[in-house]
Amino acid sequence: MLAAVMALMIPALVDVPKDRVSIGVRMQITRTDGGDGGSVFGMVPAPLEAGKPTTMLFGRTGNCAGSIQFGGSFPAGIANAWRVQITPLKVTEMDTVTFRLAWATAVDGRFSSGVEEAIQLTLRPGQSVPIEVQPWTSAGQGCGGKHAALMLSVDPPPREMDRQLVLTDLWLVDKVAGGVERTQRLALRGRFGEMQRFYFDDINGTGRVLDLSGEVLVLAREDGVDLQITTQRRRMAYDGSARDVASATSRVHLRPNDTAAVELPKSVYESDPFLGHELSLRIQSREIRGAAGVQSTSVFVAPPGKREK
Repeated sequence: MLAAVMALMIPALVDVPKDRVSIGVRMQITRTDGGDGGSVFGMVPAPLEAGKPTTMLFGRTGNCAGSIQFGGSFPAGIANAWRVQITPLKVTEMDTVTFRLAWATAVDGRFSSGVEEAIQLTLRPGQSVPIEVQPWTSAGQGCGGKHAALMLSVDPPPREMDRQLVLTDLWLVDKVAGGVERTQRLALRGRFGEMQRFYFDDINGTGRVLDLSGEVLVLAREDGVDLQITTQRRRMAYDGSARDVASATSRVHLRPNDTAAVELPKSVYESDPFLGHELSLRIQSREIRGAAGVQSTSVFVAPPGKREK
């Protein structure tokens, strides 16, 4: 089945399960010698519930250890600390999460002001943002921790996914005058939820070269995959003196036997030596190794030391 996908005509994906993605906050401690001082981590309960806030309290105890608790107030003995509140708002295509983040900082157990910082963020799985960095000192005395940094991340499902592999085949199709097609194929292997870069060979023209690159993100679904592809088309003189760049992003749902056709940005310059070229991508993507069981596509079908009959 061939599904044509235009960069500016991206279908919205609906009814996204809220347990396919999570929001976590980590307090990472760094020692004075630059070494790892440990960390504590908390997550918004799954499945994410729109409009329901989760409050986490991160702090330093009197003996310079890290602590975390959900809700309530800081116990006695907590010095430097953060109060973090996360409220999921929506989960959309490619498991992208929009949420409200509010936080306040306390030194020696007291908040410097009654006003919390609050922002709205939209992140996809695998992305993270720093919230704040705080020196770990109290009453003029320091800890073995030089500072503590608070980081927020949006994460894919638990890492039993680590074994799951996805194979994505890309064909660059260059259709020239007279209807002649030239193709170039790339095969990408990687894990679901992780960005994969790709680079095609140059297309040479009169006085200029055209290169095409981009990145692919694939998420596992019950009946196939959701795929997002961002392509960059760069045209430049051979001496590098002049260049122009165009990019586009497309999203598509693919079942194991589907092929998607994605049109690439076209040149708008009449003097462009590639003006007569119609460039497109054809895409197939499927899981080739599950979280458990035998990988049916493995070339090592016989145990080591045994010869196949």
